[in-house]
Amino acid sequence: MVFFILVGALSLITGLLFILAPDLLRSINEKTARLISSIDSTVFAYRAGLGIVFIVASILFFFVAYYIKSKG
Repeated sequence: MVFFILVGALSLITGLLFILAPDLLRSINEKTARLISSIDSTVFAYRAGLGIVFIVASILFFFVAYYIKSKG
């Protein structure tokens, strides 16, 4: 259950960054380009859609965590 909450929170934060702060996301990408593969310009072209997908995924993960907690 903790896994679903952590993944949901990470998805929510990433989705909000794609929608609300793309410049911050680009600067984070530039600083971490050596560690993590670079986020392509194509991703930023679809940033609103990706942000919405991440937010929906986070809601799904939070729901699964809630469901497991209520049934278990």
